[in-house]
Amino acid sequence: MADPYYIGEAANILGTASRRFDWNKAADYLERISSGALVRRVGWIADHVKADVPPEAQEDQQGPLDAQTPPSAALRRPFGQRRIAQLEQAQEQARHEWRG
Repeated sequence: MADPYYIGEAANILGTASRRFDWNKAADYLERISSGALVRRVGWIADHVKADVPPEAQEDQQGPLDAQTPPSAALRRPFGQRRIAQLEQAQEQARHEWRG
């Protein structure tokens, strides 16, 4: 978003249109972009506006996250604080293992 001033209105639109929003397409875009920070932001705003994310877009398809789970696999997971915390924990574990 070019101007953060409008984020409140964007959140309002997302909250209102969340039933018509194509969450699977959004997950595909997020997977292509492969940005953990963007996933966290989308997850936060979806939680914040209490978006009506359909169950099929929230299914765990890959099992639990761990240090070996690539970020792109985690993007298909449900948005939300629990999943974001697991992703951050897996990333921290991977950094710790990399350092030795």
